[in-house]
Amino acid sequence: MRPLFQPSQGRHFGRSVSGFTLIELIMVIVILGVLAAAALPKFMDLQRDARLAKLQALQGVLISSANQMRALCKLQYTQCGDAYGHITAMPNGQAPHVTMDGRDFGMQHGWPAPFDGYGLSSGYASFARALNLGGISVRPYVGSSFEMEFQIPEAPDPANCKVTYRTWFWAAGNSPTYAITNSGC
Repeated sequence: MRPLFQPSQGRHFGRSVSGFTLIELIMVIVILGVLAAAALPKFMDLQRDARLAKLQALQGVLISSANQMRALCKLQYTQCGDAYGHITAMPNGQAPHVTMDGRDFGMQHGWPAPFDGYGLSSGYASFARALNLGGISVRPYVGSSFEMEFQIPEAPDPANCKVTYRTWFWAAGNSPTYAITNSGC
């Protein structure tokens, strides 16, 4: 004897029916939304961490390059640390500078100058030109003519995601500073 009601077992009017119900689709969308909401903050933190690492690497490049240029200056001039670029001439009548890759770069108290030359040092390039940093914004003459900012342009606030290189114009014997500002990263 055959039952009165028999389920169609995947068949509807002679055709097989397959797919997801509306409730199943809504549940998948909700689950994906919850996962995305949990993962997005972690992804945003990774971008910030990458910018912070880029700042630290940039600071390392600045320190290393300045030390190399200082060593080269001391090899070329015994009075390299005494002269401050645009006013004081070296024994050869030129402003203190180093030559790298066929280009002349100005020096200030034995450290790379953060500005393009003027006065005696006109024609000498700044520290930033020596580095040839792609993807970094460089702002000279920040605060004074003795500072230069290296900013991360893709940061939410590039003016506060930077390394500031500062030399001591009137004070021979002082090392430059390399201050990191990361509040805008």
